[in-house]
Amino acid sequence: MRLYIFGGLILLVLGGVALAAAHAGRRGGGSRRGLMNVALAAASAAIVLVTIRPSGGEHELRLRPFEDILLALPPPVHRGWIAEVIGNVLLFAPFGVVLCLRGFTIRRTVGVALALSISIELVQLLLPGRTTAIDDVICNTSGAALGWFSARLLHGATPRAAGPER
Repeated sequence: MRLYIFGGLILLVLGGVALAAAHAGRRGGGSRRGLMNVALAAASAAIVLVTIRPSGGEHELRLRPFEDILLALPPPVHRGWIAEVIGNVLLFAPFGVVLCLRGFTIRRTVGVALALSISIELVQLLLPGRTTAIDDVICNTSGAALGWFSARLLHGATPRAAGPER
């Protein structure tokens, strides 16, 4: 339960940083690039902090797509599975927001989120008590896409043809 509270607080802070950066960018503020770098570092750090830590218990390997996601859908509702799926989606949403505001296309955002999520799942193979699941990759990548579309819709952020800021 503490992990969900911690994750929720991180998401609120990241959302605030991303909104501040978007607002500064609209005003033409020079601090937009710096805020975007902070937001990207914070989103990445939050993802790593939540996902790359050993825990007690046996390691599990779940490679059947949508197995965990489908457990969250039918009655009887199991709040643990729903929280797992929603948490994995929301964990990557700020990452997608920041990448959109930095000018990444949806294709590039999905590619970066997919690569990061696969990397995390591979590292989790080495950590005791962690579960490596293909559904985590699906939910994480979907979360980044959701964040990207949210930023585009709410802030009118549009990817530049020249690529992201450096």
